[in-house]
Amino acid sequence: MTLPVPNDLAQEIADRIAAGQYKSEEDFVRAAVEALRRQDTELAAIEEGIAAWREGRVSDLDEFSAELRKEFGWEEDK
Repeated sequence: MTLPVPNDLAQEIADRIAAGQYKSEEDFVRAAVEALRRQDTELAAIEEGIAAWREGRVSDLDEFSAELRKEFGWEEDK
């Protein structure tokens, strides 16, 4: 697949390859798509959290902290 890329972006990609950040244009595109996937996952988690908050499915901070300490075996704050 060949993708048209504006000159300014093509230059940035070439500069990053020349600087050793990426081995090739393919590596750059792969990293960009992976970053977009992570961003999509994070956005979905944020949206889920907002929906839970709006629906009242939340715990207060002390309860949440106690649950985490119990789950991971962390000591109580002294």
